[in-house]
Amino acid sequence: MSTFRSLHRLSLGALRPLRQSSKPLIQLAWHRCYTPITPDEEEKEKARVASLTPFQKDQELRRYNREIARLEALKGINTGERYTWSGRYKSLARDYGMPLVVWYWAVWGVTFVGCFTVISVGGVDAMALVAKADAMTGWDLVSKIDPSLGRIGLAVVVNEMVEPLRLPMVIVTVKPVMDQIFPPKY
Repeated sequence: MSTFRSLHRLSLGALRPLRQSSKPLIQLAWHRCYTPITPDEEEKEKARVASLTPFQKDQELRRYNREIARLEALKGINTGERYTWSGRYKSLARDYGMPLVVWYWAVWGVTFVGCFTVISVGGVDAMALVAKADAMTGWDLVSKIDPSLGRIGLAVVVNEMVEPLRLPMVIVTVKPVMDQIFPPKY
């Protein structure tokens, strides 16, 4: 009951403090403020945690992480995000954050280097391809492109064409790769 003590509904236009403290929270009729734990409860929890052994803290954190994962799964079921690609990607971004971004760009860099190497070793003339595209579209890009940068530009274009293959591969491999690099503690 104490965790819900600070959650109130007010009539239209009313202002009222939510709890008794030195800094009361104010709620407007159209806005709801929620504090999951009061300052007194926080101090009691700090004292309780300070008395735990490292093993007990570890076990408690493992239990909390399992409960958080369960609640996130229930939230995904209720919102329907668990069953969509965008919802799954959101959960990956939430769970992995910056390591997901680093892994994506590392894979992007590797595929770019691969495309550039194939273009260079294969002897592909990037300027001839641009001239052919100019002939089809009626543009004049050949005169505006530096020939020394033609291979790099072609490698970028080809690399972006590989994106439909790269993104699913990143999504499938991010969890095993991150678990290898940063083994889960809890």
